[in-house]
Amino acid sequence: MNPNVLGGGLKRLYQADRLIKIYGFKPHELVYDEDGNLPDEDPKELWARFHPEFFPVDIRKADYWTLLRVPGIGPERARLILEGKWKPGGERWKSW
Repeated sequence: MNPNVLGGGLKRLYQADRLIKIYGFKPHELVYDEDGNLPDEDPKELWARFHPEFFPVDIRKADYWTLLRVPGIGPERARLILEGKWKPGGERWKSW
């Protein structure tokens, strides 16, 4: 299902589901509002704002699961970083 066609609440639920299933987040790590619902904000970016102690991340030393916590880094980009094929600015070091 394409999350872009979903309403705001369902889109956030879809994003939270991906964070749990693919990015290694635990349900208790997500940020909820006072009613126990997901706020209408990107859950990964919201987690990052609530955890400033986690940043900055040195991508030269970080493992895969740490990289996945960084907003803007997904599974593919994390893999490219670890393989030495990507650096900040989006430039690839080597073709793949």
